[in-house]
Amino acid sequence: MLIGRDTCLGVVRARLERANASHGGLVLVTGEAGIGKTSLVRRAAREARELGMLALHGTCWNSEGTPGYWPWTQAIRSLRHGATGEEWARAATAAGGALPVLLGEGARSQEVDRFQLFDAVTSMLTGASQSRPVAVVLEDLHWADAASLGLLEFAAQHTWFERLLIIGTYRDVEVRRPDHPLQPLLEPLTAKATTIRLQGLTPGEVAELMARTAGSRPGAALADEVCRRTGGNPFFVEETARLWSAGQSVATIAPGVGAALHRRLALLGEPAVDLLGHAAVLGREFARGTLARTAGADEDRTGGLLREAARAGLVEPLETGRFIFTHDLVRESLYEALDAPRLRRVHAAAVRALLASGDVADPVRPTELARHAYFAGEELPADEAVDLLVGAARHAASRLADEEAVGHYRRALERLGTEASRRRLLLTLDLGLELQLIGEHERSWLAFEDATAQASALGDPALLGRVALTLYGADGRGDGTGLKPRVVREAHGLLVRGDAAGAGAVAAGAAPGAAAAGAAPAAAGAGALPGVVKEVARHVVAVARGAGDDDALHIGLWAGLHAVWEPTARSSACGTTR
Repeated sequence: MLIGRDTCLGVVRARLERANASHGGLVLVTGEAGIGKTSLVRRAAREARELGMLALHGTCWNSEGTPGYWPWTQAIRSLRHGATGEEWARAATAAGGALPVLLGEGARSQEVDRFQLFDAVTSMLTGASQSRPVAVVLEDLHWADAASLGLLEFAAQHTWFERLLIIGTYRDVEVRRPDHPLQPLLEPLTAKATTIRLQGLTPGEVAELMARTAGSRPGAALADEVCRRTGGNPFFVEETARLWSAGQSVATIAPGVGAALHRRLALLGEPAVDLLGHAAVLGREFARGTLARTAGADEDRTGGLLREAARAGLVEPLETGRFIFTHDLVRESLYEALDAPRLRRVHAAAVRALLASGDVADPVRPTELARHAYFAGEELPADEAVDLLVGAARHAASRLADEEAVGHYRRALERLGTEASRRRLLLTLDLGLELQLIGEHERSWLAFEDATAQASALGDPALLGRVALTLYGADGRGDGTGLKPRVVREAHGLLVRGDAAGAGAVAAGAAPGAAAAGAAPAAAGAGALPGVVKEVARHVVAVARGAGDDDALHIGLWAGLHAVWEPTARSSACGTTR
């Protein structure tokens, strides 16, 4: 029974009944942390199942280690788990080649772009609703990645004429902050949704919740005081009631859940609190074995301490060997209590623990490793941290989660430092290409300009050639300085004619062709650029073959082929044939 939520539950129930009978929609449940959003939507999911609907669930996570589209991946997995064989086969057919990407279980298909991914998810859900109405619950959207919210907006447009209801929750107080990155994405969704904002409980409802939690009903004056101190937030009220039932005075409890949680944690032994601190670093959900390795503890001893924490209501067991914090605020409070040096040490220990687990098939593993590697700071060697961040970036790109990939590349470059190096240059190029995929064209060309300057500083003509060929294949939007043709011609000057001043002219921002004053006239016009690219590509391919550099070889061969099929190149070829 939900206390003080009859009206809100009635609204959700009406939308469920409408979706079950004819058409669906979007419902957004908002409110501060601990106000009862999760309790309301889980009750809604239970009632949806009682109506015969297929109830799907996904949760966002506040972590750099969360893969893009994570709430939707969970929802599709729950569709696979809850659907009949016939329903799942129909849904999988609707998804087509995007299904492995949706489930995070396969490599990126070059045939699947973002629109196709959005359409595949929507087609799966609407297709499933043809045989059985569907309710999708997506929790904690304030922690969602931008791509997941884009998919939500896309899917919500197709719910009205389908028996499909999507219910989302988020903390509106956080999203209203002007610096919140998802504000421009979440707020427009409210125009398409029925929005339910949960408020604090009344003093009478606080008294009822305290009686249920503590087993003893407080007097009216005490309930009034607790209501005033907690704002009627159900989670805060429950924490206060537990401390009150343990014999502590309500008057001594500081406002806010942080103080209440610290008092409650003090009821545990120090080893259990220390272990929970390690668990907080791992995330809201964690495996017992991974936690034991991170903390350097015996697994049986770890299991005993987790049972102690479960009895205190701080964690709950899931499937075999896995646990979850009962509330995000529990984990956040534990995490914030760790000082910076210890946080770095525990993050580094988490990297070693996850690598030792050997569960390479886990689709979340690359992003988990990247998060811990980044926050481990100097506790982890820079090369190892960068390897893990780059691996996560490429894994994200394989799942079309390009915003996530950009974040990993930025953090890898940050960890490398500012000194020019071959690796830093190549990662800067990768960052530029990913920025183009998310439409950040001007920023992509800033990255390409940085890569060009690094190539000049390194003084490697073949590397400048690789930069030139990468830029030649890039989208020219945002190239406000004519960097693409300039770098191509300067690379041509260095590789083909051996101009000593080529790289320096690029670094100084010389006009296109300025360093190649003695170049043949054919190289001066824009129409000759494909021919220049072919010559640069031949030299890059030759160097790559000699060095065994497969990546550079691929770029050189592709650029040469692209130049051959450039419209001006085709016209020239046709004219010669005739």
